[in-house]
Amino acid sequence: MSSFAERLRTLMDACGVSGGELARQVPCDPALVSRYLNGRQQPSRRMASRMDEVLGADGELTVLAEPPEANLSSGILALDPAVRCLPADADYVAGLRQATRRLVALDTRHGGNDVLAIATRTFQAAHFRLASGAYVPHAERDLQAAVGEAGEVAAWIAYDADQQPLSRALCQEAMLVSRLAGDRSMELMQLGHMAMQGFHLRRSAESLRIADEVLGGTHLSGRVAALFHLRRGRALAQLGDRPRALSAIGRSRSMLADGITSRDPDWTWWISEPELTCHEAMAHADLGDWQTAAELFRRASAGHGSLVRARYNAEAHLLDVLVHGRAWRDSEPVAAGLASFCAEVGSARTASLLRRVTKRIRSTETTTALDDSAEELNRLLDMGALA
Repeated sequence: MSSFAERLRTLMDACGVSGGELARQVPCDPALVSRYLNGRQQPSRRMASRMDEVLGADGELTVLAEPPEANLSSGILALDPAVRCLPADADYVAGLRQATRRLVALDTRHGGNDVLAIATRTFQAAHFRLASGAYVPHAERDLQAAVGEAGEVAAWIAYDADQQPLSRALCQEAMLVSRLAGDRSMELMQLGHMAMQGFHLRRSAESLRIADEVLGGTHLSGRVAALFHLRRGRALAQLGDRPRALSAIGRSRSMLADGITSRDPDWTWWISEPELTCHEAMAHADLGDWQTAAELFRRASAGHGSLVRARYNAEAHLLDVLVHGRAWRDSEPVAAGLASFCAEVGSARTASLLRRVTKRIRSTETTTALDDSAEELNRLLDMGALA
């Protein structure tokens, strides 16, 4: 039994109030009070507040009714099987797609940290409707496709929030849904995510296998093929195969130069020149070519323009390669400029990189200005972690 249910029962006994009487005074359906008492449903804050008033509980029930965070460790939303949802229809699917677009916009501007719980809950709630059959028959295929997309967006946001096990779990769930929906386009995006996360976690051989498997198939649009050549190049760079890595990235760049065609999925909008340049820079960094990587990260950061989270990531990587190359004077303005991004963007993935870089700066004899900036960055990152 939940702590809310136990406290509600205690207060009702102390006041001599029956379930029927509580329902009459709130007012609400007596069956709902029964569900609260049995711990089968958690009331809204507004409902709990009304029960507080009736039972003279001075806000106790309202506090206990605070919704629990989504189970972010497993990616599974623990909903009672007895919960009955209104059937999802075309309007529900449209609303889910709109919510997904808003989450993408929030992540692009503010980073994944603060958006993660909402993104995970959005996917899990929609996935529960799909899995439990709470939809009108003609909406099934569209609902599957929308749930698959919502899962991929949640997986990306978890990746940016540096919740890597959760990101992988969400992506795998979403990929299953997309496959059942016959949505090969979204499944390809999810495979691209898995390949990207692979080299982020230094699982380079796994990323290479995913890219080769996709590229060995048929009917790929130009931009989709370009994405997987890029993923292949990143994996090969981590494996130390410089010629094939740069060849794959060069092929990706050539293919992307053709622009977007009617065959390209909508989601390929984000495969931009700055995005490609950033990944090319990371490949050169993996190959130990710090100077070329720095030049490319500068170009990528400038190209991202108003995309704050993307610029923050590019600037953090720029500082990383400059420090690796012991370019202390060049590092000073980059480190100083990163302070404003720390205040604006919550991206644990980028923050983790910055912590590694500042630790390297502080353990090496650099310059006073760079060391001071490293101290300030650490302070801001600590503040962000406590927020």
